[in-house]
Amino acid sequence: MIYKFIKRMLEQDNYDSVQDMRNKIDVFYSVTPARLTEPEYKELNDILNTKQSNTVTPG
Repeated sequence: MIYKFIKRMLEQDNYDSVQDMRNKIDVFYSVTPARLTEPEYKELNDILNTKQSNTVTPG
């Protein structure tokens, strides 16, 4: 359930920052019992990595 919620947030760019979302994902993965499986955790981080690499820094 939490996986679908976070994935939807990422798809809709409904978050403050990539680092903030990464911290949230880390917490959900590290709690006992884990709220995310390892494949879900990896997929969400891959999405974040893609979004972070697509972010243009104004200069």
